[in-house]
Amino acid sequence: MTISEIFGKKITVQKALQFISDIYYSGKLVELSSFIVWEIKYLLFFYRNSQILKFNGANPLRFFTRKDKLLEIKSESFEISKSDIDWVLVFIDDSQNLWGNIINNESTLFQFSPEGILINSFELKDKISGIYINKKNSVFCCAAGILYKLSENKKLLREVLKLSTCDSYFLQDAFTETPKGELFIGEYANIFENKKWKFVGYIYHSIDNGDTWNKIDFFKKTGVNKHIHILKWSNVVNGLIMTDGDNQKNIWLNKSNKYFNRLSSTPELGWKKLNKYHIQKGGYTGIAELNNKILFGTDYNGGTNFLISTKDMICFDKKVIPNPYRRSTFNRIAIRRNKLNKLEIWSNIRFKHNKKIKSLVMLSIDDGETWKKIIEYDGTQFEIDIISNSRKVITEIYLLIKDKKEESFTTLLINS
Repeated sequence: MTISEIFGKKITVQKALQFISDIYYSGKLVELSSFIVWEIKYLLFFYRNSQILKFNGANPLRFFTRKDKLLEIKSESFEISKSDIDWVLVFIDDSQNLWGNIINNESTLFQFSPEGILINSFELKDKISGIYINKKNSVFCCAAGILYKLSENKKLLREVLKLSTCDSYFLQDAFTETPKGELFIGEYANIFENKKWKFVGYIYHSIDNGDTWNKIDFFKKTGVNKHIHILKWSNVVNGLIMTDGDNQKNIWLNKSNKYFNRLSSTPELGWKKLNKYHIQKGGYTGIAELNNKILFGTDYNGGTNFLISTKDMICFDKKVIPNPYRRSTFNRIAIRRNKLNKLEIWSNIRFKHNKKIKSLVMLSIDDGETWKKIIEYDGTQFEIDIISNSRKVITEIYLLIKDKKEESFTTLLINS
């Protein structure tokens, strides 16, 4: 029993005792106190109307159920349809080639042309859990805690880095590149040992295009207890943004360009922690930049969740996600360019422990000021992930839908 599971369920003495035990051993007392404050503020209407995220229209375009074997949605600026390729993860390079693994072969890296023609494939022993392609067109992928780099002649995947555990990998917003071409990876895994989380929050830094890597243990020294959600270069603030989980949920900024292993009171000399207390929010799992604005989505599973925006990493505007989606956490935030050459923000928020709390794929066409409900679904039955990534803003976004009961998968394509 966790924080995210206790809300919305009938509370028994046994469940309450188990909940208290889980909170104690997982070190979430501070997080629970934030949850309680946010809960009281929401229930007592302490949030002003301007602090609540606004939806255009009451109903989503589609309530997704098991009857929807082939989900299709058409709108003025986009359409959602079944993808020709059943991707699990996909990265679109600067030439619009598609790199990824597919539902029936998750341990092989495939390369397809923009027209959908198979160009290459590279087989690994284990499932691919992360893909990144940098501005030099170097291809990286992660499997079973090992980072591979595709050779210059595009014929062989070779091992260039071992992460700290065989379960480790990087999330889609935790492999990044600076304007100078330096590469950074934030490590991620969920390993629970001896009634506590195993630390895997290492940073890996490369100055030679990913051929060799330096392991940085700064966050272990600062007391981060688990992993890294986001490690991303920001053009808006000209620096690295990092968020960590699980218990502290901090947010960090580093604009030094060289001091990556030390804490500092100013981001020009190292990592500056921007939130002093948990309730000030951090640990975000979604990030996107557009029109000189940075957007973040929170990871308070079972609590109150927020969409955060900033232009300078100093002043933050916070919008509360309203019911029935409030307890759903941000999976990703992605930017798409539509056929009118306008930027769209797509995001997925989900909650998997109670069918009364709804999950949602949503869209904004006004820089995140208001949102349209696209697909509402029951997170106890389905999981939806935004699985595509790219260095540049492109016209396509891919969604992976998992039916938990049938153990079946469907890949959808959002395009114009």
